[in-house]
Amino acid sequence: MLTDKRDLPLETLQQFVKLKQTCVDIGIGYSGIITVQHSDFYIRLHDLTAGGRFSYTIENPQMDSSKRSVVFVEYTPRHASDNGKYNAIIEIGSVELSIYRWLDLIIAYYNVSLDPTDRFLETYQEEFREEFSCLDEDADVSPFGDVQQKLLTWWLEAIEEVVVETDAPEDRKSAIVTDIKELKQRIPSLTKNQTIKLLSRIFAKIKLTGQNTLIVVKQEGPKVLVKLAIERGVKFTQDHLPQALHWITSHL
Repeated sequence: MLTDKRDLPLETLQQFVKLKQTCVDIGIGYSGIITVQHSDFYIRLHDLTAGGRFSYTIENPQMDSSKRSVVFVEYTPRHASDNGKYNAIIEIGSVELSIYRWLDLIIAYYNVSLDPTDRFLETYQEEFREEFSCLDEDADVSPFGDVQQKLLTWWLEAIEEVVVETDAPEDRKSAIVTDIKELKQRIPSLTKNQTIKLLSRIFAKIKLTGQNTLIVVKQEGPKVLVKLAIERGVKFTQDHLPQALHWITSHL
């Protein structure tokens, strides 16, 4: 098992590092569908369902006897007519195309809906994306600043607290809370527009539970945010709460 970059030929190491960055970029570009985990000599892309049932794993970079830089890959589903597992040793230069073929399958699964309300969810999500739109020039490449990330995290906690107290169906509330928890964890690694996309989906799910739930969240969310801010730091409240409330209420 590799433990040191000096265990690899430089050419193989450079190719693997480039592949890892490509995978991270793919994860960013498809953040609503997949996520990416990686360590020194390991990369895993997986779908966002519970447990990440569909995944693409890359590990054990090496140079083979033919002086080719190769990696071990394993992915599920295998192809459109077989949702089983496939593994092989392939050249590093071929992995990106293989990932995109796998990703096409994940997107196809994602687009198959067993719930007629899903089409409304997509419509509502687009509505909220327009409301929360970010016009910053770096919105597609940079995350929110530290203060904005903290405010967003607190706001999400406020939304969660309000949602769980509503009379919306328990399964709907559970799905919303799961999305909120995931977004709170991922905010630091998402661009501004990716954060807005996932935030919009949360609000779309809230609206889908019923207009009354959305109204309650809009009315009570800022109040709970004030409570959280007071509990967590007077200086932060004095410095940033007014701008937070202005930003939030301007999008409600």
